[in-house]
Amino acid sequence: MPLRPHPERDGGRGRRPGVHRPPRPLPGRGPHRRLLLVIPARRSHTARGSSPGRPGKYVGRTAGDVNGIRGVSVLSQEVTEQFRDALWQLEEDRDVEGLVAIHSEDCDIGNVAVPQTFHGHDGLREFWNNYRKTFGEMKSEFRNVFGDDGGHGVLEWTTTGEANGKEVSYDGVSVLEIEDGKVKRFRAYFDPAS
Repeated sequence: MPLRPHPERDGGRGRRPGVHRPPRPLPGRGPHRRLLLVIPARRSHTARGSSPGRPGKYVGRTAGDVNGIRGVSVLSQEVTEQFRDALWQLEEDRDVEGLVAIHSEDCDIGNVAVPQTFHGHDGLREFWNNYRKTFGEMKSEFRNVFGDDGGHGVLEWTTTGEANGKEVSYDGVSVLEIEDGKVKRFRAYFDPAS
């Protein structure tokens, strides 16, 4: 049922007070804009458990909100954090099985430095074992780790280490597509020349 404008209550805009709506995506920008758009909900004195003079809980908070941030799926966030932890396990112990455990059996893996894509758990093992063999000591630091309510995970990172006898450091972003609690598709984007 559409809201009717009420000039005294909402300035004639047809919106309920205290309800925040995210801005529309910019023209010419695809659905990827939703991945990085995190909008905190507004506080309201009329929210459940509040009284006048005491701020209430976040309005619009759903089971898919994390730490009061709207649009973050608990499941996608957990899988994305599990991916980060499994990658650290690969870096420290050269053990790829943590990554295998969180990917679907028909997963699709790739990055900008390797022209082919890898499929399934066998392909995943080949991809990550070859990646790990490229480095001696290495460590990835993650600045941002997000999961959204559309089944996506995004990790922003810097990897430092030793490759071919030289110290290397490069920044990148990894994008996960998550279905049924497993990573279905993985892509990493970075400058391969760095």
